[in-house]
Amino acid sequence: MRTKRMTPQTSPLNEQDRLQLQSFRRAAGRLYDRVLPYASHQFGARMFRADLPDEADLIPEADFFALMVAFRLVYAQKEPTNFNKVANLAYRVGSEEVRDLVVQLRDAWKQSFRRPIVFAIHDEHFDAEFILHTWMNGEVFHQDAHLQRRADLIREEGALTLLTMQWAVRDACFAVLGLDNTCALVLGDQLRAIPPHPYRKPLSLSEGTG
Repeated sequence: MRTKRMTPQTSPLNEQDRLQLQSFRRAAGRLYDRVLPYASHQFGARMFRADLPDEADLIPEADFFALMVAFRLVYAQKEPTNFNKVANLAYRVGSEEVRDLVVQLRDAWKQSFRRPIVFAIHDEHFDAEFILHTWMNGEVFHQDAHLQRRADLIREEGALTLLTMQWAVRDACFAVLGLDNTCALVLGDQLRAIPPHPYRKPLSLSEGTG
């Protein structure tokens, strides 16, 4: 897709708002480079009898970790580049079309983590978002003692839990890239070319709309 340059947002932006949107765009740019090779990745799983481990078509571990280093900047609640914080800002300062895009992107972000698979492990239930939260804070980026036990349970469950988490993150990245282009509309910046989602209809971004 050929990128276009949008006309600047007509509503006034204060300097703090502008800097936050620009920071988000930088974070999204780092994420773009990491997720692009896996934008059309086909996640699949093979489940065998109880004495054999399940298999899954996963993003390689090193590549997924690099992706998560970038994703953390838009996922962590305390970051100024947190997805929901920036979505709220874009909705507040944007035009009617920008607000419509934000509503759609918020929904896409939420739906990414609402996968139909829920794991019951030792009488505890783990969905995609909880697996991600546990993995990030109990094993990789932090060592929360309360979550480490649950991280061990998730790891023991095998490849399907990792597939559920990776699939949710990959889909959430599309929402991030959509919000990045929405911020570009507000700032009057150039859009990034977003690859087609494997099964979702792309959002429509109009020429000259801020």
